[in-house]
Amino acid sequence: MARTAAVGAPLRHPAFQRLWLGLSISYLGDQFTIIALLWFVLQLTGSGAAVGLVILASTSPASSPERDPRGVSMPQECIEIRDAGIGKGKSAIEN
Repeated sequence: MARTAAVGAPLRHPAFQRLWLGLSISYLGDQFTIIALLWFVLQLTGSGAAVGLVILASTSPASSPERDPRGVSMPQECIEIRDAGIGKGKSAIEN
């Protein structure tokens, strides 16, 4: 008779615990990035329409990893790098 594994069995492995913790922190950081980007666009433009366009662009099928992870991964990383650069450029201008 085959043994069935418990649902929480992977959590007993230290390597999986580190992986899960790292992915959780990364996901949390992604969420903070989205909020910060929306806040930045609102402060920069003062326009709800601009915030809506950012939301529309971030939820479009072209930016969805479920469509084709290989085709979207590189452009998505470029967008994240560009967004990080925009924030740094803005702070450099203000100082």
